[in-house]
Amino acid sequence: MGETNDAYIQILQRLAKLNEFTIEIDGGSKTYQRRKIKGKEYSEIEKLRARYATLTSPAKQRFEEASDVYIEIYEKCALYYLGMTKEEFENGDLEEIKKVCDACSHRTLFPLPN
Repeated sequence: MGETNDAYIQILQRLAKLNEFTIEIDGGSKTYQRRKIKGKEYSEIEKLRARYATLTSPAKQRFEEASDVYIEIYEKCALYYLGMTKEEFENGDLEEIKKVCDACSHRTLFPLPN
């Protein structure tokens, strides 16, 4: 598990440096430009992350609802960071979208050096 996490961190660090991402959407591909996120948007995503953590806690274990919140987190990240529509998100390669969104979030928390 540790090796998997280390490999994922390396992927995020590589992607976080990029400003342009090509993602498979409905059998084709589309290129998106990374956008800077606003504080209000970031706050909204973080509230969803906190809600997800609560729903998956041993005390709650409301996994069906948690699944919906998890998808909502990435749908909003894709919208705010990439300008991706709901339809594009629903028809896109979720694995790639997740990596790109995580990389964009990482870059927000740890900006690139000048």
